[in-house]
Amino acid sequence: MGSLVGVLIYLLLNGLSSFLTNFLALGCLFILGVYTSGMAEKVFQVTDVKAIVIDEICGMVLTLLFLPKPSYLVAAFFLFRGFDI
Repeated sequence: MGSLVGVLIYLLLNGLSSFLTNFLALGCLFILGVYTSGMAEKVFQVTDVKAIVIDEICGMVLTLLFLPKPSYLVAAFFLFRGFDI
């Protein structure tokens, strides 16, 4: 599910701004994810909570930022899912 959210975020960002702006937005998302993941681990009292998928979202957006052609999006999605272990 996180990968699909990552694709949606990429599509939103890619249509609205430049590569640099997208990269900075990804950095902000990453920082927010680290902070909220740490809080969630304290609440759930478990490390690596399966419900937290911010790493998958950030990884998907980062992967898609470097696509040479937008037409590769579907292939990138399935390859990312295949390698995301």
